[in-house]
Amino acid sequence: MISQHYKDQLRTLHDRDVMWGSSAARWLDDVVAHGEKLQARTVLDYGCGKGHLKLSLKGFDVSEYDPGIPGKDGPPATVDMVACLDVLEHIEPDHLDAVLADIKRLSFKGALLVVALYPSGTKLPDGRDSHLIIQPPEWWVQKIEGAFGPVEWEHKARPTRNPNRVKDVIVVKAWT
Repeated sequence: MISQHYKDQLRTLHDRDVMWGSSAARWLDDVVAHGEKLQARTVLDYGCGKGHLKLSLKGFDVSEYDPGIPGKDGPPATVDMVACLDVLEHIEPDHLDAVLADIKRLSFKGALLVVALYPSGTKLPDGRDSHLIIQPPEWWVQKIEGAFGPVEWEHKARPTRNPNRVKDVIVVKAWT
């Protein structure tokens, strides 16, 4: 589901940028609302980065998986809900279908997926933008529905520190 070259790129980026991989807590309210709707007790932060969701999410047993973080790169166990927040746009395009299938396999009740629709501006060590897949909302919904079946989704602005910089995302609620 990930090439060794790209795994090395992610590890280098995580090591050199202390803030990269720290945005998941922005989606805390969405994770809690969907988790409560699913009656989830266990949550997997898929692509957890620095682990800020686990630090912020109370009332759930949270596990973490990220191939770019040593110690968090082992195979995750099945949970009630998978939270995959600002991650899918970072997946190598030829591995996206396998990653979506893996997320479905790991989620007993459902998943919350947040996908950025814009270039990140953060460069990988090899010079590429870290958002490897930039597609419109309908493209993403079709891909995700290919793995999960019908989903609910919303196109919205991503919370940012700078109110003058609007960044579009989609928030997708899936059931298994």
